[in-house]
Amino acid sequence: MSKNNTAKSIFTATLLCSFIMLVGVVDAFATTFKIATLSPGGSYWVDSFKAGAKEISERTEGRVKFRFYPGGVMGSEPTVLRKMQIGQLQGGAISGGSLYGFYPDASLYGLPFTFSSRAEVEYVRARLDDDIKAGAEEAGFTIAGLMGGGFAYIMSQKPIHSFDDVKNHKVWVPDNDPQTADTLKKLGINPIPLGVGDVLMGLQTGLIDTVTVPPVVAIALQWHTRVKYLVKVPILYTMGTLTLNKRDFKKLSKADQSIVIEVFGRVANDIYDRNISDDNEAFTALSEQGIKIIEPKGKNLESWQALEKEVQNLVLTTGNYSPDLLSAMQKLIGTYKAK
Repeated sequence: MSKNNTAKSIFTATLLCSFIMLVGVVDAFATTFKIATLSPGGSYWVDSFKAGAKEISERTEGRVKFRFYPGGVMGSEPTVLRKMQIGQLQGGAISGGSLYGFYPDASLYGLPFTFSSRAEVEYVRARLDDDIKAGAEEAGFTIAGLMGGGFAYIMSQKPIHSFDDVKNHKVWVPDNDPQTADTLKKLGINPIPLGVGDVLMGLQTGLIDTVTVPPVVAIALQWHTRVKYLVKVPILYTMGTLTLNKRDFKKLSKADQSIVIEVFGRVANDIYDRNISDDNEAFTALSEQGIKIIEPKGKNLESWQALEKEVQNLVLTTGNYSPDLLSAMQKLIGTYKAK
């Protein structure tokens, strides 16, 4: 081998080693957020967050990466939060209600019988979302995305016309939402707490016969195959969050933090728009599959409407919500209704 060829080989080898070392250094300084969710793999939610994660990785030149664990493989939402506390996970795409034990105001929008229309929710959210997120920061969480999931409706195996009818049913509540369970007990209902993954089996075995859930979720989780009726009265508004450990998030540079919030904030808005469209289509799909839609009228409707003030009084006397935020929300709702 000539001296020139030898020199070229040494140069090439040195360049290759330098490249490998550089890649190793970049990877060593990359921060990977492990995110768990109950949403199934391949769902619009998960695919949207993965697309956002890819954009974040590109814009931060690989410094910030996200790895998602869908379908509940990391356990229930309470389990996900425990794993976040001990550092096994850095975040979760979870419901606002699951944060109640750490930060009650995260579930403020989900108080039963509080909102009556999507426009009303949007009016309030435009003025309170930033306060909700700021409170989460104080509690040790960074909410990178806040998604409206739509209204939950009562779906049951036997017809329900008035609120009094509910008291004779076996009603499911999420096992991570003690506030809703406590409220229902005070209203004369004996709720049955179950994890989301156990609800279908509960409906099949007769452990429960009534669920309160957005129609699109009932279809996605196949719960609609085990119920026959839907009461078209909005019971509560559901919210989803992309929640990160504040201690992990704050390790990023300010510039990278801004990119994460910008991208996932946009993703959350896109998911909300898709949820609205899917929710409208879900009502049609349920009706076509034989689910009877019950629209209460007269005294039956009044029995549902009367619950708003009763629930508000219960929350004021027994809830752990911030008095200022709760009052602000109620005033905003009043202002909107007055318009």
